[in-house]
Amino acid sequence: VLAARLGQHLARTISRLDDTLGAIAFGDSRARDIESPEAAEAIHDEIARSRRHGRPLSLMILSPAPSGLSAAVERAAVEVDRAVRRRYVYGKLARAVGDQLRRSDLLFEHRGSGRLFVLSPETDQDGTTLLVKLVTEAAEFVGVPTAAGSASFPGDAIAFESLFEVAEADLAARADTMPHL
Repeated sequence: VLAARLGQHLARTISRLDDTLGAIAFGDSRARDIESPEAAEAIHDEIARSRRHGRPLSLMILSPAPSGLSAAVERAAVEVDRAVRRRYVYGKLARAVGDQLRRSDLLFEHRGSGRLFVLSPETDQDGTTLLVKLVTEAAEFVGVPTAAGSASFPGDAIAFESLFEVAEADLAARADTMPHL
């Protein structure tokens, strides 16, 4: 039992160390972990606010092109090991995307897949189309070609899970048409 608890503590400490080193070396990222309780609470709050006020809300899922991400990782400094370089590239992408967002937009990351999620209150499909263009251009500018799929509340779906499914399908359709993904 003691070994299991020590292992859990070590894993949490290493995760926090990764976040701290990433912030120190490469700057802080606006992206929150999509699987965290804080993210679930923020998502729930925004969906509830949109429902309560009858206001639009959009979800965008960004997926870096594997070849573009690999190329960006390989271009990173030689003396930095691969894990740090990968975190650097993700942080660079998250900052580039975050720079295109409004204060009210929420940026989440899923470290396992390397995806970023943007939840945009008060943003209809037209606004989301413009935002998709801005963030994919910003991602391209920092050397990480990125595909994006989106969905809007209430036009495409009325629950977060359904927004996610529609945005995933849109991402898959767009990724299939991009030659470098």
